[in-house]
Amino acid sequence: MVERMYFTVASDATLVGKLQAGPLRVSHNEEFVDPQSNECPIMRTDIYWTPPDLIASGELAATDFTAYHGGDMADEATALLSLALRVRCKPGGRWWTHGIGSGGLEDPPFSMDHPQPTSPLHPRGHEVLPRLTGQRDVSGAASLIAAYPTLTENKSVAVMKAARQYQLGMWVANEDPNLAWIRLVGALEVAANEVKAPKQPYVERARDLLPDFAKTLEGLDEEIAENIAKSIAPLIGSTRKFLRFLELYCPPPPNLRPSEGDQVDWTTLNETFKLIYQYRSIALHGGRPFPQPMCEAPRQFDDGVPIERPSGLASGANNASWIAVDYPMLLATFEYMTQGALVAWWSQLGATS
Repeated sequence: MVERMYFTVASDATLVGKLQAGPLRVSHNEEFVDPQSNECPIMRTDIYWTPPDLIASGELAATDFTAYHGGDMADEATALLSLALRVRCKPGGRWWTHGIGSGGLEDPPFSMDHPQPTSPLHPRGHEVLPRLTGQRDVSGAASLIAAYPTLTENKSVAVMKAARQYQLGMWVANEDPNLAWIRLVGALEVAANEVKAPKQPYVERARDLLPDFAKTLEGLDEEIAENIAKSIAPLIGSTRKFLRFLELYCPPPPNLRPSEGDQVDWTTLNETFKLIYQYRSIALHGGRPFPQPMCEAPRQFDDGVPIERPSGLASGANNASWIAVDYPMLLATFEYMTQGALVAWWSQLGATS
């Protein structure tokens, strides 16, 4: 089945230029854009797809959610655009599609009523992620978008799921920074599951991730210690993959940086990432959000460069308090690292496919 779908793109950034990569085209069409809304360029994509078979050999088909990410094809296209351009965007409120009737693409366009997404909020007038605002030339995403159809099925599904996590997290970051933290860690986990970690003795893995536990193994027979460490390997395997992925793909510091006291130390990121992963687990399973200082909008001084980490030796908010070591970076800094790492991984996949 072949469909041609047109839809507006909602964004709080200004998208300019044109993009044509594979079946995807993005261009401005003022006729369809409501100046009172946050709808931006028109996106067109030719969709080649086969509806899933719900009946197989006379029986209900088995459950299959391998490629499921909670969105449709318009969400997929805007998710890739969002990650590639570092911008907030979702499908806008007006769609048209060809190819539903018997005449295929020659049929008249069919209008679809799609809800306009809620605009990203800027509480107190502050932007939590200042790098996501401003103007973007959509042609800058051409190489990444063009590489996507060349990926294997497993890799393309992984890129899409990571992109969707990024897209959804960034859209709500101003309203719910804690959820944005969770989504960003989730996006990295999706990608990390596709990267093989080098083999390492289980005791060494424990020393890296659970040093206090590893101390209890000291003095034991080597084989016994290894077997004990192996028994807890599933508990630390996801953390190990997460750290490995960022070790491989985390971008270098940005060119423009604040004063040294407001910078994140790029030489100690491994310990910082362990803490972030721990915070994510607690947020998911214990209901305790990320520390409030890590969720604030970055301050910018006279040079206009946002700080990378919360200021001060200690901080308190909402009946809680933290010392500086407990809030090592801002959400905006982690977004920079996450987007850079995911794009580097995506680029590598495209180059080797």
